[in-house]
Amino acid sequence: MVELERCATTATAYARRAAHTRTRAPSSSLIGLDRMSCADVSSSFCSISHDVRLRILRGTQAAVASLEPHAPPSLQTLPDSVLSRILEHLPLNARLALSQSSRRLREFALGTPHLWASMRLPSSAPAWTMAETETSHPRAPTAWTAIISLLRRSEPLAASVDIFLDVAAPYDALYQVITHALQRSRELRLEAFARLTGIVQRWDDHGRYTSHLVEAQSPIDEPQWKQLSSFLCMPAPSLKFLQLRIYNHSGARHYTRTLEPDTLAGEYHELRLCVLVGICLPYVGCKAFWHLTLFDYQPTPAVLGTYDVARMLAQMPQLEVLGLTLDSFNGPYDGTPHTTHRSLIKVALSMHFACAEEILGSISFFQSVGIKELCADLFGYHFQPLPYDIWTTLPAQFSTPDVIEMYLELAIARTGTSSVLFPTQPPYDVLRDSATYERLESLTVCEMHWPENTTLPRAPMLRRLHVIILPACSAQRYRDLQGIFVSLPSTPWDCPLLEEVEFTYLRAASHECILSRRSFQCTCHSTEGTIAFADLARAIRGHFCFSADRLRCVALSGIASIVDADLGAGLAAVLELTEEVTVVEEPFASARRLKAFFTERTASHYAPSQIFERSIREDVDEEWNALRPVHPSG
Repeated sequence: MVELERCATTATAYARRAAHTRTRAPSSSLIGLDRMSCADVSSSFCSISHDVRLRILRGTQAAVASLEPHAPPSLQTLPDSVLSRILEHLPLNARLALSQSSRRLREFALGTPHLWASMRLPSSAPAWTMAETETSHPRAPTAWTAIISLLRRSEPLAASVDIFLDVAAPYDALYQVITHALQRSRELRLEAFARLTGIVQRWDDHGRYTSHLVEAQSPIDEPQWKQLSSFLCMPAPSLKFLQLRIYNHSGARHYTRTLEPDTLAGEYHELRLCVLVGICLPYVGCKAFWHLTLFDYQPTPAVLGTYDVARMLAQMPQLEVLGLTLDSFNGPYDGTPHTTHRSLIKVALSMHFACAEEILGSISFFQSVGIKELCADLFGYHFQPLPYDIWTTLPAQFSTPDVIEMYLELAIARTGTSSVLFPTQPPYDVLRDSATYERLESLTVCEMHWPENTTLPRAPMLRRLHVIILPACSAQRYRDLQGIFVSLPSTPWDCPLLEEVEFTYLRAASHECILSRRSFQCTCHSTEGTIAFADLARAIRGHFCFSADRLRCVALSGIASIVDADLGAGLAAVLELTEEVTVVEEPFASARRLKAFFTERTASHYAPSQIFERSIREDVDEEWNALRPVHPSG
């Protein structure tokens, strides 16, 4: 044992000297040290057994490994669980590039199916331009093979797939992609178009007049649709959510594209949610839609009647949420045909160009069906004005709401389980209508909506007021008003039950600023919200007349700093008017939610049922725009 301990001590000393020399000495010293150390321990090795030699060598290797300088951090050395979390947060193209960077990463990526279970893909090269001065511009290869390969990587998991599909592609390629997508997807979003090439002439950023070859969308013709609809008759055993969109510009609204009755092989399997845009249902319905619980429907042409809706509801007996986007809704509206639906709970109805009679008739019809929650979207198609008499002729449940929320051009009025979306521009200036305040309990407005030098009608039930403050450049885009902190009315607003007053500053997004240009960044994107308590006290005292001695609460959100010259005096002035003051740096969730819904409502992929269901919302509408070819424009 003494000999064993002496050999182990000698080996450990050698390892330390070797590691120290590797980091500090040149290579010539290393050679001499190795020879000397080996000579010292060789005689000891000859006098011990083979098993003891192995133990000494293993101890030496462990000692050398523990004293080696630590390797720099690398993806190659990360545990699989950590590497998986990293790859999950990378975009698809980054995951693809990383899977080809080394053997270890490729084996890990290909062996982890959930990394490929969600993807957004163009069916061919994105839109591209070629200047007249350029001699060549290599076109990116089509992505058909890549789509199928990625779907196979996700096995055995069912994938979530978004495809922007060029139906002018070869027959075999279309068949392979659609077949694999239907068989392998749990969620499938398919937007189909035909590719059109054109020449656009315009001035570039350098002041030169150039010609550009641009690829854009074109409506699908009848032969292309027949081919696509036949492909959609393939089975989809794992599909739970289906979204089909056909590109139709305004001049092609008379085209009719009808699904086959045996779509998805006539088997419903797990399909529960469906969105159809630009596509019509067959008269006999689709067997695959029998068990739908959510259906959002925008046919082309966008005209339905009460008999059409009654027949559609009969073909979907388990439907719970229905969204309709129509240009016209035909009668009769007097309860004929008599129909009820035992499971239908929510209906969102978006009317684009309908007259007042059609809108009121559609509301009356769906109320007779027995639904519990109805949303009438009168916002119009791309901000098209609706008939001026709509608001005054709506049923009392809409025209005398409990809650009103207004953000930029959008307003939402709610009464119990019913709601109506409408534009805020005149003649829809509902804040000046005395009937609006009969039952109103909560009001959310942007500062730009606040009437200038005008007293609002009496609000006998109002308890909560929320004012959203926008940067001046953003508010100017919609209405040039001075705002609640600048202009005081001659008589304060009579709201005797008012308890809570909230102010929220929302930083502007890039598209909301009229001053933002490619070469100029407005300060509204980085400016923090500031307020003075003295101004706040002056605005409350000058604008509101309430019966209580003090408000219950005044809350400020999105405020980075208080800018009173005398902070104590300003706070004392506010506390004379309220029992509690709250200041937080983050905007209130209600304001962020209202802004997010306005962004969704104005997006190109909005569906009316999104006001009820989060499950069909596009996470980022710009991701689709990045895949979509641009429209030719001069």
